[in-house]
Amino acid sequence: MISPFSPTSRLSILGDSWYAYRYPDLCEPFEPLLQENFPAWVISLARRFGIVRGWFFFLVAQKYSSILTSTKVSGAKAFFLFEALLGAPRKHMILLEFIEPVKANSRSILKRSINHVWLHWILKRALRKSLLTVHVLTEWERSHYGELFEIPEEQFVFIPWPMRRRNDRFVEALTPASGERSVVSSGREACDWETLFKAAEGQDWRLKIICSRRDLPLVRRLNRNGIADVLCEIPREDHQSQIQRAAVYVLSLFERELSSGHVRISDATRAGTPIVATAVKGIEGYIDDSETGLLVPPGDVFLLRAAVNRLLADDPYRRALAKNAFDRAANHTREDYLERIDLLVRRAVQGGSDTAVER
Repeated sequence: MISPFSPTSRLSILGDSWYAYRYPDLCEPFEPLLQENFPAWVISLARRFGIVRGWFFFLVAQKYSSILTSTKVSGAKAFFLFEALLGAPRKHMILLEFIEPVKANSRSILKRSINHVWLHWILKRALRKSLLTVHVLTEWERSHYGELFEIPEEQFVFIPWPMRRRNDRFVEALTPASGERSVVSSGREACDWETLFKAAEGQDWRLKIICSRRDLPLVRRLNRNGIADVLCEIPREDHQSQIQRAAVYVLSLFERELSSGHVRISDATRAGTPIVATAVKGIEGYIDDSETGLLVPPGDVFLLRAAVNRLLADDPYRRALAKNAFDRAANHTREDYLERIDLLVRRAVQGGSDTAVER
């Protein structure tokens, strides 16, 4: 078994994120390390209980000069708890895809209280003690999180989510005559299904909803009149195919004041399908209204309905929006994104808090 307090590894970063596999010269992924060096019972417990996985990640991290992780991996909250309470005051955390809800999405006083403790007593303490740099997905989050956690804004680096690959070629959405009024909406997080269903009432859209298992009971209740075809947790390639066959893609979101919807915008952009989206802060900067998509205010049933009908009635404009979105995404490719993430990680390790990434 590995000793978590053995001398420093030849590799300087312990990674618990899919990004960890990008740096074989620099980073040791935690999951293979766990499997290779701990007994089966430890691995079994770590996979079943996040607090166990977080504890072992915390212990093993002591032998590395830096860690690369996020707040969304299994055991993350436990790790940050141990870091806040037991970690030495050293700058060693590199956080990627940082998306942290500031407000608890619940009417429960208990849940709101737990969220407050998590943000202000655990995460804030851990970040102030240990943060090297953190990657955010919208520009406004830099000042937002900086003020919340009382950390210099410069430590929050904005690198937008990629919208396409560099070598992608524009392929107009495959909307046959029978699908000219086909409208697709999908998602797992922050989905405002109620507003979408109200907007679709009385319309002749061929509405298709692709939702999570968690949202399925709600979607079925909203669909009691059968105005939509409902799919749940379909494979990614099927999801992309559904978007590509649609005339319009709708991204209907609640305002949660956190990044959300970027992957769905990317999927529609690559599919050549025009987007109608809710203008929440989470997608700020990703869609230029009337140029690369149509934006509507949160919860506005009538404007959402009007935007979808506008695109369904104007085939040239619909195609122009999709082509504009694809062309402008040439400045935000997956290759560019990964290059900037690589630069961020390497500068953080080499230069401490000097982590500016040129845009």
